[in-house]
Amino acid sequence: MSLYAKGMTTGDIVNHLSDVYDTDVSRDLVSKVTDQVLADLKLWQARPLDAVYPVVLIDAIVLKIREGNVANRPVYVALGITMEGQRDVLGLWIGPSGGEGAKQWMNMLTDLRNRGILDVCIVCCDGLKGLPEAIVATWPQATVQTCVVHLVRNSLRYASKKVLGPDHARPQTELQRPHRRSGPDRVQSVRRHLGTAVSGDGRDVATLLARVSSPSSTSQSRSDRSSTPPTGSVR
Repeated sequence: MSLYAKGMTTGDIVNHLSDVYDTDVSRDLVSKVTDQVLADLKLWQARPLDAVYPVVLIDAIVLKIREGNVANRPVYVALGITMEGQRDVLGLWIGPSGGEGAKQWMNMLTDLRNRGILDVCIVCCDGLKGLPEAIVATWPQATVQTCVVHLVRNSLRYASKKVLGPDHARPQTELQRPHRRSGPDRVQSVRRHLGTAVSGDGRDVATLLARVSSPSSTSQSRSDRSSTPPTGSVR
């Protein structure tokens, strides 16, 4: 199963088993074995989900997928954090070639809603154009939080390594040390470092980093909203 999942053909698997284990099997047997998991996979993809998730993280990764020919295809991933604090992979979807798109995300988010997710407190995503609108259309009261890793990565495009010097990896390091610094102080440190390292006044970088919400500010913004949830929303 693991060999098939890594993209090896049935013929490659037959040859591998023969070379390594000196075992002769047919391609039809390999196909029958791999097909046994399809029913379980469909059940997993359609399983009901919790009504409320405090945090849902969504992103796409481009993988080489064999479907006739091998091609780069985006795989959309949704990871939820339950009310008990457990992480749960909500779904995996293979999109068409051509890269990640907000329209495709709209289909995936709709699928999550149809499977039982009535409300999400925070949806963490990258800065893909049109994605925040797709999230709000699915869960009107959700707070869209831009992923800090994507923010820092995109912000560093405005600064050259010559200007940043050998300390150019500091922003990522600062944001990956929650046991030493947390919340707004950590973000402020990164903002100060980038603000002085970028040529010009650095307002573009400051604008991007200002979109990072600390947990306290996120909770406050949600409490200021209307106390009457829309139809189908759970609070």
